[in-house]
Amino acid sequence: HVYLLAEKINECHEMQLTIMLLELSSFAFDLLRKSKEIKTPSLHQKMIQEACFILNKNFQEHLYLPEMAESFHLSYERFRKIFKEIMGVAPGDYRIRGRIQHAQNLLADRNYNVNEIANQLGYPDVFTFSKQFKKIVGCSPEKFIKRLTDG
Repeated sequence: HVYLLAEKINECHEMQLTIMLLELSSFAFDLLRKSKEIKTPSLHQKMIQEACFILNKNFQEHLYLPEMAESFHLSYERFRKIFKEIMGVAPGDYRIRGRIQHAQNLLADRNYNVNEIANQLGYPDVFTFSKQFKKIVGCSPEKFIKRLTDG
């Protein structure tokens, strides 16, 4: 009798131990998955923050976006997708909008004419600059200046 009772207790402990090990494994797996979910976006966000810094400086310099992606050890397609997920716009469009925002600030300062601003921002000519400005802002640089002076 004692032998059977000891065997049943042993079986019970083994089953409880197995259940506890399964629960512990499940818990560890959940923790690991959650830690990866937390780390991945923050790593991407840090990378995109650095990319934004690069995209927003020295507008006169030509940037080759596939090279930028490569500097982050990503294909351009992957870099562009991550950038767009976080920023809501592709990196090329982000850079264009930054240039135009800078142009608006320079126009508002009234220290430079449209031709000088186009040159400062690295546009090949004033026509290309004006066309892109109008596409983003909704009016030509000249009309933008007129609106500032009128009111």
